[in-house]
Amino acid sequence: MDWPEVLEALDARIAAHEEALASGTEAPEPYVFPSDLGPLPDAHRQRAEALLERYMTLQAQVSEARAKIGSALARGGGSAMSSSPSAPAPAFVDGQA
Repeated sequence: MDWPEVLEALDARIAAHEEALASGTEAPEPYVFPSDLGPLPDAHRQRAEALLERYMTLQAQVSEARAKIGSALARGGGSAMSSSPSAPAPAFVDGQA
């Protein structure tokens, strides 16, 4: 895999994460960079910087969404989380432990 292919894959992955955040669906698996890329050629620097900027914007949006969810959970809010006040608290059992 070379730099143009990696940048294309990153672009698609960032777009998938942006869509998941906007729609509330599950995010795709994290991207794993190939270990044998070598230095970024100057010809691809501008695109890589634009992708980095999009990634950092997305990261800030995810952090903001997490904070909102945490605040809602701390307040006991969230219509999906509290469908009835008398519902028992969910219990999770790790079957592999």
